Amino acid sequence: MSLSRTSKFFSSTQVKNAARLGIVLLIGWGICACEAKVDTKDSSSTEPKASTSAEPKASTSEISEEAAVAYNKGNTKAAASDFKGAIADYNEAIRLKPDFFLALTNRGSAKKLAGDSKGAIDDWNEAIRINPEATEAHFNLGVEKNKLGDVKGAIADLTEAIRIKPDYADAYLGRGEVKYNSGDVAEGKVDFQKALELYKQQGNTARVEAITKVLDAK
Repeated sequence: MSLSRTSKFFSSTQVKNAARLGIVLLIGWGICACEAKVDTKDSSSTEPKASTSAEPKASTSEISEEAAVAYNKGNTKAAASDFKGAIADYNEAIRLKPDFFLALTNRGSAKKLAGDSKGAIDDWNEAIRINPEATEAHFNLGVEKNKLGDVKGAIADLTEAIRIKPDYADAYLGRGEVKYNSGDVAEGKVDFQKALELYKQQGNTARVEAITKVLDAK
């Protein structure tokens, strides 16, 4: 498992660019990488541009240094596949900041990878309750609902992830897979093509090649 995508850094004082973790769906792609990192250092000399992501709602100034440190530790352990340790650190971050929806999302991913599907779903639902635009929580729920046979619910959550983040190639790919495998072949292919277009724009050549092979085979 490896960090594979980029998103944003959370700081106790500001938002920065960073790496995120999420669950992805097709052709054996990696399952988890953590949502973001939290930097507790105030580096005003490198003030970032505003994040283009729709996800962070709460002011980062509300995140204490202690919560940020625990969150960072959790991300590091999750990336090293130490899911039990990651969950413990996310527990601490959430204890210190109960509405820390990013930590809830990542704890859900860690729980899923540790075999606790119900706990993962509960965390992702709680993240969405706190922040209805928690993109990764919607995405992860969509993937998990599909695995549980809830096609309608899976499509709804993946569609919501796309609404929040229109260039979310993974969500288009996931939704296309759900539609295609549930018999809606034409609409599934539409989503595959949109995912392919976005991956090309984003320079993700590995996924361009993979989805092209899938489309050719289908």
